[in-house]
Amino acid sequence: MTASFRALALQWAGLGVLSAAVIAVLKAVHMPGAVILGAIVAAVAVALAGAELELPKASFLAAQALMGAMLAGMIEASIFRDIADYWVALGLALATMLAAAVLVGWLVERSGRLPPGTGTWGALPGAAPAMILMAGEFGGDMRFVAVMQYLRVLVVVLIASLVTQALFRMVDPGAVVATAKAAAPSLAGFGGTIGVAVVGAVIGVFSRVPAGAIIGPLLIGGAVNIWAPAALHFPGWLAWAIFIAIGWTIGLKFRRQMFRALVASLPVMLVSILSLVLLSAISAWLLVLFADRDPVTAFLATSPGGLDTVAILALESRADVAFVLTLQTLRLFATVLVGTVIARILTNKRKTA
Repeated sequence: MTASFRALALQWAGLGVLSAAVIAVLKAVHMPGAVILGAIVAAVAVALAGAELELPKASFLAAQALMGAMLAGMIEASIFRDIADYWVALGLALATMLAAAVLVGWLVERSGRLPPGTGTWGALPGAAPAMILMAGEFGGDMRFVAVMQYLRVLVVVLIASLVTQALFRMVDPGAVVATAKAAAPSLAGFGGTIGVAVVGAVIGVFSRVPAGAIIGPLLIGGAVNIWAPAALHFPGWLAWAIFIAIGWTIGLKFRRQMFRALVASLPVMLVSILSLVLLSAISAWLLVLFADRDPVTAFLATSPGGLDTVAILALESRADVAFVLTLQTLRLFATVLVGTVIARILTNKRKTA
């Protein structure tokens, strides 16, 4: 065993031990999203300490695909009735979410504290990898956009965990849809889930759909589950592995060499992120008032975090997962479309300036 391999193995072992410790503490205080939040916190600490760890891209895609397939088992035909009944409230909430992101991004751009284009792409709450790549294509600084996107996910997960815990205590548990039930063991159902994950991910990735690795299995698996309810089954241990893989992928993005630039731009980034969360809460309020949603579901459905991380919080807080996924998916596609239009406008302005 070479010295470098031994050092790498020790770093992974240290990350595993630290993650287990943080998760145990968060579980002890009944923190929603304890698994992914603990994995993120541990990974950030290890990365900023100088560890050069990175999960293979294939493992992250696999985690997303399995997450999409797992979440597909929560989708029921009743969601279409909800959309038909509350389409006005859903439309208003979606428009408010997008307007908040555009406003925050514009204010960051006007502040001049970050490179041109960074504020817009950093504030748009879509799939972080898609936003980073699109920023590069339209002349933004991909490094700063990456920091802002993943910092936003980290902050949103922390805030959403705390707020969800507070809101859940205010809501009658009987009024909240219990979605995180353990599925009955079924080898055929587990095989079906794996099949949905593989086929959906291949279709989603090769069709270049934003966040295709999770959206593909989610859409295909959702159709399967509506057609044959309870056909998909997922073991709890694999769900934990997915949560940890996604948490580590996010946390390990915070490299030590980014630290100086991150510290310098941290105030404006945090203000923009907190402003976005606050403005998104207006959308949640609209859903509570006009769409007959409980506060937990409404807050998570409008939360400007990543689709996968918000879904995990929804699972662990007994929110209406199907509703959360529907609005989050609609926001994802709308964000990509809106972001492209805004980027073209900004690019044209720079050319004429």
